[in-house]
Amino acid sequence: RRSSDLSDVEVIPNPAPKPVPSHSHQKTRTWLFVGRLSEEKGADMIVDLARACPEERFTCIGEGLWRETLSSLKNVICLGAQPREVVQENMAASYAVLVPGRLMENQPTVILEAFVQGVPVIATPVGGVKETVEDGGIVAERKIIAWKQAMRDIRDRENDWKEKAKKRSKAFDSRKIASRWHDLFERGA
Repeated sequence: RRSSDLSDVEVIPNPAPKPVPSHSHQKTRTWLFVGRLSEEKGADMIVDLARACPEERFTCIGEGLWRETLSSLKNVICLGAQPREVVQENMAASYAVLVPGRLMENQPTVILEAFVQGVPVIATPVGGVKETVEDGGIVAERKIIAWKQAMRDIRDRENDWKEKAKKRSKAFDSRKIASRWHDLFERGA
């Protein structure tokens, strides 16, 4: 087979991690960013969003060069690096997980983790993000006006978006992924 022949290529996604039971009792809902607090991961976009939306609350989990700037904003809470259980609890208490990165990532795990928790995602269309998110969230250009509109839409139809995210998580079920791998090997592909 020639390497340029992609007609029989099958893309099998990574499985989503198992959910961690949430014991969150947070009453204050936030918009959540999880990852390295750097430009390539989009921390600068979170700064711009927080400044453009002073009435909104943002939570950032992670470390990096942008932590000091983010921490200086009154509507941003920076928790630093946290264990997975704390990340999952914060996801469960958020309106959406924000993924404003610039990196050409294939399938950011944070998106899969959000879907497993039934939390939608707002993300930029880089790498494989658009194909990963599909209808489990909103993919928006890195423009504040587009992200503010996405935030409004998710807040206005929160239950619909949570249902879509939960439904999207089924595409990354580990049993389903294992079965696809098994079928692929059985065919001798």
